[in-house]
Amino acid sequence: MPAADRTEVSFVAFNDIHGRFGILSQMLAAAKRPADFVVFNGDMLSYLDDEVQVLALLKAGSEAFAGSKPLVYVRGNHETRGSYARLLRNYLALPGDRYYYSFDCGPVHVTILDTGEDKVDSHWAYSGLADFDRYRSEQAEWLRHEIKSPAFLKAKYRVVLAHMPFPEASGTEEYHGMADANAKFGPLLRAAGVDLLISAHEHKWAIMKPVEGKHDYAIVRGGGPEQPTLIHVAADSKTLSVQVLLQDGTTAESYAMKAQP
Repeated sequence: MPAADRTEVSFVAFNDIHGRFGILSQMLAAAKRPADFVVFNGDMLSYLDDEVQVLALLKAGSEAFAGSKPLVYVRGNHETRGSYARLLRNYLALPGDRYYYSFDCGPVHVTILDTGEDKVDSHWAYSGLADFDRYRSEQAEWLRHEIKSPAFLKAKYRVVLAHMPFPEASGTEEYHGMADANAKFGPLLRAAGVDLLISAHEHKWAIMKPVEGKHDYAIVRGGGPEQPTLIHVAADSKTLSVQVLLQDGTTAESYAMKAQP
């Protein structure tokens, strides 16, 4: 990872390609943007049924960028599915062997959250094996300490990466995971002065400016397999800028913010 004392950093994030590995190299080449590391922000696969799928994804990443850039893997709800899902962690370098953690890179403090599954734990699709409500509660307790850490408090920019854009949750059974994440993470992030949430899941790209009382931070959401996007983030001592780039490298929308005082 880029050193924490650097004055600038940049990274890119993919999401929801659901096995369409060929677009990785294509979009990185079309974007023509610098990047110190790459984020897979969930649902890079649809199901994890065997090692072949995991290795195919990692091979595609290796060919596209991993020879020179670190990979940050944020688990999506689809990566919790399939007989091989519990073994995914064996192929990733996860701090503390957890899917939620934080790190510093230049002027940015990054917090990774694992929003888990989107449906209620009792949904028939999970065969009684899911306990994501308790898992999100466990993360919320960790997050209470994370937002009080010296690294978080002194950062010029505080960026959160999470697959599901939980402040938009409707509270229905199919969107229970987002509603639960919103209830457990939302108040903490609003109180902590987070600058940006980078999310995915909805398959529709968007940049949502802060809304007082709902999310006091910007939300940038990546597109899906129907219209894949690459999110580019660049930060220095004065400004953090975000661009949503389409498959041909053109900018769909951009947003910028000033550094924390």
